[in-house]
Amino acid sequence: MLFKNIQQYSLFYKIASYYINFWHNKIFYKTLCVTGKNNIPENEPLIIVANHQNGLMDPLAIICTHNWQPVFLARSDIFRNPLIAKLLIRIKMLPVYRLRDGKEAVKKNEEIFKINVEILKQKKILALMPEASHEGVRRLRTIQKGVSRIAFQAEEEANYNLNLKILIA
Repeated sequence: MLFKNIQQYSLFYKIASYYINFWHNKIFYKTLCVTGKNNIPENEPLIIVANHQNGLMDPLAIICTHNWQPVFLARSDIFRNPLIAKLLIRIKMLPVYRLRDGKEAVKKNEEIFKINVEILKQKKILALMPEASHEGVRRLRTIQKGVSRIAFQAEEEANYNLNLKILIA
């Protein structure tokens, strides 16, 4: 399986996050203010749901605000190049297939959703931007159904004993 053990601790991810933190928090933004960090549960399954107004900066903000290694869901078209796909997987990204990728491609989400459930059952963190896009207009767009589908599927498979938390960022 291509995504085997994506939820496990990764030294590569840790080293990359130091580099990202330096550029994101010291060079690009200079000041980063995080409130409510003490409300984020430790060692519990967590889905981080974030607004997606700034393209790449949104997931970087998630990485740079806590000492964690979330697995991100991202649109599948960025995984088309095999070399880029390998890098994205190493930095804990999973593809999500949309209808615009073709009906056959959408069927691949079954494997992805099973991996998401395993990540959550192991009390790890899953992060996604459910608006499913970003654009120049600063407004909230319609939230896609993936968050609720993943949450309910994970809880159902754990007989509703998972105690899953959803953090809206």
